[in-house]
Amino acid sequence: LLLCIMNQNFEGKRLCFKTYARIRPVLDAQRRIGNGIAVPDTKLLSIRDPFRGNTSEFAFDGVFDCNDVQENVFHQVVEPLVLHALQGYDANFFVYGPANSGKSYTSIGLDDQPSQKGMISRSAEFLFSQIRKNASAASHRYKVFASFIDVSLDQIRDLGPAVMSMGGNPSNRVSPSDISDFLKCRFPVVEDGQSSFVKDLTYLEVNSVEEVDAILRCGLVLKEAASSMAGGGISLEDDMSLTHRVFTLSIVQEPKGSGGGSMNSRSGTTTNISNAINNGGGLPSPHVTGHLTIIDLARFQLRHDRSSTPNGAINNGISNNNNNN
Repeated sequence: LLLCIMNQNFEGKRLCFKTYARIRPVLDAQRRIGNGIAVPDTKLLSIRDPFRGNTSEFAFDGVFDCNDVQENVFHQVVEPLVLHALQGYDANFFVYGPANSGKSYTSIGLDDQPSQKGMISRSAEFLFSQIRKNASAASHRYKVFASFIDVSLDQIRDLGPAVMSMGGNPSNRVSPSDISDFLKCRFPVVEDGQSSFVKDLTYLEVNSVEEVDAILRCGLVLKEAASSMAGGGISLEDDMSLTHRVFTLSIVQEPKGSGGGSMNSRSGTTTNISNAINNGGGLPSPHVTGHLTIIDLARFQLRHDRSSTPNGAINNGISNNNNNN
């Protein structure tokens, strides 16, 4: 599993890339033949082919072995990105690898086990703790907005509205009309010369990690329900692993006493909210907006088994692999 980050430097003039490797726990089958993986130091990964006997070494900005817990990954890799976004910059964290390598576990985690929370929940928790910690001394006030999208075959669908239709409870039933709307509505990417953004995307103001988790979990329930309804010979597991899931926390800060501008809407379904967050239109001046984006990339497919994989899934995988590159 590869963990990659991309963010602006503090002058905002160039991009910084870092790549980490995370090793999942060894499976029984691998244990029987010997997994051949070693971590000589914190930045080097050694892999021995158990059949050919040759060994290859790969250098990274950091390597996490199978004993490193979610908290370790967050503190070393993602926590600095949250601080970066709080200062008004853009920061991206994405996970990349084949099926069952731990991508969704790393980014989304398990909601019923606090120690195994993913990077999205941990980022929100740390973000709001920092805002509360600096509330009295800060010269700015903050508003945080969340968006959640699903990307497949160059088509973008909005997972954000699910939290409203489900009353914020992922245990509630998803209505057929919500599923139908999700499958039919596709959102274009707009480029204005300075940036690109998804037009008319839902942005929801959030004030706690619980609200962020509700958007995440309800969105996943909607995605699962839509995958089941769409069918097409693609299993739920295949469909979920062949799409990119992108969760963004947009942090808007404005000077105290500026009046709050036009960013008081609870639901961000209107174009002006989307435009405001991405381009600054309609925001009070001066203001600063930073974005923390966590991306659970579609699985990387090394080969296609045409005997068991539908053609649509093959094309989907090819498209997503090209997008990853």
